[in-house]
Amino acid sequence: MHALEQVWPRIAARQGDPNAAHGDPHLCADLQESETDGGGLGRGQFGRLQSQAAQSAHQHAIAEFQPVSGYLVMALLAGTCKVRLPRLTSTISVSFVLILVAIAELGYAEAIWLSASVAVVQTLWRARRQPKPIRIAFNTANLVLSTSAAFFVCRTVLDLAPSGLLPVLLMLATALLYASNSAMVAAVLCLAEDKPMRDIWQQCYFWSFPYYLVGAAVSGLMVATVRSAGWPFSFLVLPILTMIYISYRLQTSARPEATCA
Repeated sequence: MHALEQVWPRIAARQGDPNAAHGDPHLCADLQESETDGGGLGRGQFGRLQSQAAQSAHQHAIAEFQPVSGYLVMALLAGTCKVRLPRLTSTISVSFVLILVAIAELGYAEAIWLSASVAVVQTLWRARRQPKPIRIAFNTANLVLSTSAAFFVCRTVLDLAPSGLLPVLLMLATALLYASNSAMVAAVLCLAEDKPMRDIWQQCYFWSFPYYLVGAAVSGLMVATVRSAGWPFSFLVLPILTMIYISYRLQTSARPEATCA
């Protein structure tokens, strides 16, 4: 009977009976301490898990930001290596190689941000005359729309085709980027000068298509380097871009400039 009197307050206290708990004040204190320790342990574990999740998310954000920033820096540098098109007041640069890489490796928002930044830099960098805001807006919209068309078509094909068709996809992206970009400029010149659009496009842009094909090959080499060795090694392709720029500059300087725009 004495043993039952000692056990019963413990059972009642565990069941939440405050009156029975008064029968053993030491037991009540022990239970409160145990609950406090258990709650502290749970809060500590939750805090550690929350800290680990935040640290993991931070590392993931840095890992995603690094290649985007690296491609952006290379694209802006390439945008300064521009060549004035014969018979035109507009220019082209080797930055389209980085746009092709962005289409293959980055998301849509990153590719659009990169192309818009390149368009602004290419328009403003060492311009013969201060460009008007309407020209900056047109060049930016032109490159953004061209990048969007190439991105969605190539990503749609990429979802339906095996990954081994990367060279074909880059060639498709190059053709779309070249055709849409040059066609919009030729359309504006057609409206401004009242000339056939086909003649303007053929005289001013058709001969530069091999330049885009070489750039497509370089972008494929860059994508292969990124996927095999990591994005920092893509900077090793910059000397090749420099050689393309120099060769194209020599080629355009040898061409007589006529008035196509």
